Amino acid sequence: MSMYELTLVEDGVYVGKLKNGKPHGKGILKYTNGSRYVGEFEEGKYQGQGMLTCCDSTTYEGEWEDNHMHGRGRLIIGDDVQEGWWFMGSFECHYGDELEPCNYVEIKK
Repeated sequence: MSMYELTLVEDGVYVGKLKNGKPHGKGILKYTNGSRYVGEFEEGKYQGQGMLTCCDSTTYEGEWEDNHMHGRGRLIIGDDVQEGWWFMGSFECHYGDELEPCNYVEIKK
């Protein structure tokens, strides 16, 4: 079904597509504390592209995996900006750092 639905969830209100009663596809989730996520969902979790704006104005915009910042993204906390690659919620490296030479072991036969 491609129509958007308004649904009450545990922590707020969701407007968007549903699958089996859970947010799935594009939508907006507004929490009771004032935080808001706009983006893609899969089986009720942040998945794909999206932006989370917290009630304290902290913002993350980028890729998500299983409710975690994962992939390319930018986190803004006040005047501090971290932009680069994230892995399951942890900042890994700035753009370009991933191109640094890697250490490896050469296997000789």
